[in-house]
Amino acid sequence: AKFGIRPTWGMSQRLPSAVGIARARLLSYTGRRFSGKEAYEWGLAALACPLDEFDATLEQLTQSLVANSSGSLAAYKDLYRRYELEPTAAGLAYEANTRYEIADTEARVSDFR
Repeated sequence: AKFGIRPTWGMSQRLPSAVGIARARLLSYTGRRFSGKEAYEWGLAALACPLDEFDATLEQLTQSLVANSSGSLAAYKDLYRRYELEPTAAGLAYEANTRYEIADTEARVSDFR
């Protein structure tokens, strides 16, 4: 509203799901800007940190991703994409019936046996 435009990219459907209808209306009607900390508190961002900790936080995140199975990460990306596109029942069926090639499963679980 602040800039005289309306959403055409799905914001009217996605923002209320993420932050609740009351906050979505407030943000949309007022054009209020919000901080990274608020985005984190509202569930719009998965991480937040002070600017002086950004590089270290990014390095930690990167290392935790790189340490994981690339095959599993690809599967998670696909499954979460489905979550965004389909009703829950369809997503559950897709998850149960879709097979992914994850070459390193056996090596990764061997330490837990």
